[in-house]
Formats: sequence, C-alpha cells, structure tokens
Amino acid sequence: DLMMDGAAVARLRASLQNRVRRVLHGALTVWRVLDLVDDQIAPALSRVRQMVHCFERQNGSLHFARANALWLLLQALVGPAQPGESADSRNAATRGRRPKRRLKVPSVLGTKRSAIVDGLFEPSDRIQRMSHVQQRERREKLVCSRCGYTIESNWYFVFGDIVRVLRPNNGHHCHPGLRSPYKALAGGAIGDIFDNLDMCPHGKRRRHCVACG
Repeated sequence: DLMMDGAAVARLRASLQNRVRRVLHGALTVWRVLDLVDDQIAPALSRVRQMVHCFERQNGSLHFARANALWLLLQALVGPAQPGESADSRNAATRGRRPKRRLKVPSVLGTKRSAIVDGLFEPSDRIQRMSHVQQRERREKLVCSRCGYTIESNWYFVFGDIVRVLRPNNGHHCHPGLRSPYKALAGGAIGDIFDNLDMCPHGKRRRHCVACG
C-alpha cells in the first residue's frame, strides 16, 4: 500500500482546497454574469459567508488567509450577510442539521429577470436599481447583428459624460443553439451585466478598484 507522510497529506489537502475555491469562484462568476436569482444557491452563499465571518473573527482580516486574493473575490461574489444570518448557523450545519434558508436583501439581489416586452427591453430589477442606470423617455433601436431583428431600449448607463443604452447581454436567439449580439443603431450600447455597470466612488468598475477591495 502507498503511504503518505504528514507533509504529503497537507500538500494534497491544500491542492484540493485550492481546486474547490477555483471551481466555486468560476461558478459564482457565471451566476453573477447571467444575473440569476440567488434563491437556488442560498445555502452555498450562506456557507461561504459563514466561513469568511469565522476567519475574520479569529484572524481579523481575509488578507491573512492562504490564497487571500481568491477569498477576497469570493467574498465580493457572495455579497453581504442576510438578515438573521450569523455564525451560529455554521454550528448547526456541522452537527448535520440543515440551516434554514435566509431571506434575500431586495436592494442587492434580483427577483425579476430581464425580458423583452412588446419589443421593448426591460433589464432585471437588480440592474434597474443600480445607481448609474436610468430609464429615459428616449428609445433607441437595437438590431440583431445576424438576422436584423429589431427591439428598443430606453434604459441607459450614465456615468459622468458617458451615456450608453443598455442591451440584453444574452443576445437574440435567431437560430437554434446560437445567440447573436444586439447592436445600437445610434451610438454605443453596453450589456446588462452587473459587474460592467457597478461603478465605485473612485470612478472605476468596482471589481477593478484596489481601494474598494
């Protein structure tokens, strides 16, 4: 039989943990890009928040964690703690009892997905509530880059002198299994992706701002 010493076991454990973190980061990134509702993954989000809370309580900051850069990204992806959520529920999980599902925070998580209604694009309510997203009277035409199908949008990303009409990032399903992007007939357009529209007080996309962490 192949025996492993303590150092080898520790290296294997660290490698596996790193893989799990990367898989989780990739999955949550896709979830945020698609702007999906968090109810379906609430237990996983709660568990990550509990782990972060426990480490910060014991060590003061995630900056002291192994693979701290990845943990900081995970912390940003899972978002703030939910009402009633605390480290105590972590103990229930470790004793084999399933934690209760927590309520969403309406100001942070979305409940209504984006849609096209009567030819007019409506972003998700999560996108609509963003500070740099505005609905205006003017409608702009968006055209499928492949088949020419046309819709309209009167939702805009407004940041200083930058004004871009919002377009559905998932494009137009003009052929089976194929989605083609919409393009604005006049001026530029920007996809309704949360991270692309989330600007910090320092004038940068929040995910790229070092000061915001």
